[in-house]
Amino acid sequence: MYTCRSNKHFLGALLFVAAVVAAGCTAAAKSDAYFGKIQPPEGQTLRYITGAEPQTLDPQFMTGVPESRIAVALFDGLVEYEEVSSLPRPSLATSWEVSPDGTVWTFHLRKDAKWTDGAPLNANDFVYSWRRALSAEFAAPYASMMHILRHGKAYNSQQAFVRDPQSGKFVTENDFERAQAGADISCTGAEPQRFDKGSGETGSKEKYLFVPADREERAKLLSGEAAKNKPAQPALSRFLEGKEFVPVTKEYVGVRALDDYTFQVTLETPTAYFIKMLYHNFFRPVPRQAIEKWGDQLWVKPGHIVTSGAFRLASWTPYEKIVVERNPLFWDNANTKLDRIIFPAIEQLTTAMNLYKSGEVDCTQSTEVPPAWRKQLKETKKDYKYGPFMYIEFLAVNTATKPLDDARVRRAISMAINRQILADQAPGRQPLTAFTPQMEGYESARGNDFNPEKARALLAEAGFPGGRGFPPIELLYNTAESNKQTMEFIQAMLKRELNIQVELTNVEWRVYLDRTRNSKREFKGMARRGWNADYVDPYTFLELMTTASENNGTGWGDKKYDTMLQASSAELDPAKRAKMMRDAESYMLEQQPIIPLFVGPTAFVCKPYVKNLVSNVLDQHDWRGVYIDHSVTAESLGISEASWRSKYFALFSRSFF
Repeated sequence: MYTCRSNKHFLGALLFVAAVVAAGCTAAAKSDAYFGKIQPPEGQTLRYITGAEPQTLDPQFMTGVPESRIAVALFDGLVEYEEVSSLPRPSLATSWEVSPDGTVWTFHLRKDAKWTDGAPLNANDFVYSWRRALSAEFAAPYASMMHILRHGKAYNSQQAFVRDPQSGKFVTENDFERAQAGADISCTGAEPQRFDKGSGETGSKEKYLFVPADREERAKLLSGEAAKNKPAQPALSRFLEGKEFVPVTKEYVGVRALDDYTFQVTLETPTAYFIKMLYHNFFRPVPRQAIEKWGDQLWVKPGHIVTSGAFRLASWTPYEKIVVERNPLFWDNANTKLDRIIFPAIEQLTTAMNLYKSGEVDCTQSTEVPPAWRKQLKETKKDYKYGPFMYIEFLAVNTATKPLDDARVRRAISMAINRQILADQAPGRQPLTAFTPQMEGYESARGNDFNPEKARALLAEAGFPGGRGFPPIELLYNTAESNKQTMEFIQAMLKRELNIQVELTNVEWRVYLDRTRNSKREFKGMARRGWNADYVDPYTFLELMTTASENNGTGWGDKKYDTMLQASSAELDPAKRAKMMRDAESYMLEQQPIIPLFVGPTAFVCKPYVKNLVSNVLDQHDWRGVYIDHSVTAESLGISEASWRSKYFALFSRSFF
């Protein structure tokens, strides 16, 4: 819980206000057009609740939405997100070109960009940053997003090229396929391109055969692993006899600086959504000079951190707040309007709304308004913002936990959940059986609807008639009142329909993120997950379930699904690509490693004096354009503050921040 160390009466005040607003609003508040006090803060300071204590301020390691909003303030990108149109607009890149085959992107960088330590920001910073993001040692949760880069996946997964020492030729996938078909074992691949050499050549487009660079890992691949149900590969073993193995190093990854201000990216295949990905925090450059001095863990700490965005870090009080201030070295500082943004770290929704009502904060993130309050606020308050949102909630199933390793059990659990009941807890929620929300040009696949009778039959078929013999399973979720309510509904449904005992475990945000990583999966059953689109395309959801995704969180991996999805990313015809993605989504839903629950709308509150902060499908904001309009006050809106002051203001005699 957010605590105030400067006001010893704060807790009592919160409890009193909570009692007053427990049902949403008092009779007096209902008559007002806005929810709570309207008095702009001094100067150009925005107080915005983005959620829980950030996991990190490293844009390449963070996975949560709360952190990403802070990252956008601190770190500039090649492009930025245009809130209304959802399209990318130039930022560090002033322009770009794409090769005729759609695989080579050349970005022209602005020459007036600087880091906060005064060093110039150039193309070499992007090369360093993207290589770092893919390095296996760094283990970035979002690394799979960069697998679209030439040799990006092979470098990230520590693979090696295979070379014939006699001819000097490299092995391609076609070479191996021909050998399996009985043809002569010959190698035809040209030398792979190194992107630290040359300036404009596009290099070989061969599909090389990759094997683990590590000898022990290669032996496991060839001999098989019975414990993991991976068979031996004698044909591949014979083919590799006498061959050499060339590790895929960072120089083989398709990024390079043609000069200080020209950054070139080479992709494995044409990728229709590539430009949309670039406003994600993962693709923003990080400062080599600070990282090499302080290390991956310490460089983001106050006094060490070096950034490039419109704002710089002013202070970080753990579990209380992060304060950023205007960056005077930012290339577009003249058009930045805010001087300061305060990001309080708050997980409790009621606490957040009490602070908003008392005028201690100006805006909240989309999921901060308690679901039970949304209907009344939507109908009565002008400062309640509402709109479409590319956000889903689902359950990740730890498929390595028995008996959840059985797809029949997973489908039974899915069919036992009445999603309409979950959706009815807040206005705007829509039940979801697919893994993607609806978006223009894409029809989502359809998963399993509520069907308790069929669910019980599947569970019996799996060996647990009437739930007998089914062990208790854990349901992990991050701390929040709305999450608790949803998880309790699911717990009750599974007990009623399947006689399954579910034990609820709630943990703080940072612990939750760590425990749900795919490489850890520290939960014995299921975990509540929410996913905001990283860009406006179905792939941002579907990629989550690929084998290589650290955000997968289920342990499920399927080569067929990976191949289907990879093929769709290379298809440039929109209709064909949409069908290919839908087929992949249907295939994955049949395996049921995840259990979709509902689609959520944007639902936040924002004071009328905050300008240029609008509802949008990604719930991300361009902080450069936001400002405080001091002409908007309670008086200018024709609202009397007398009743508010007499009832509430005395409780907050000192400013919270």
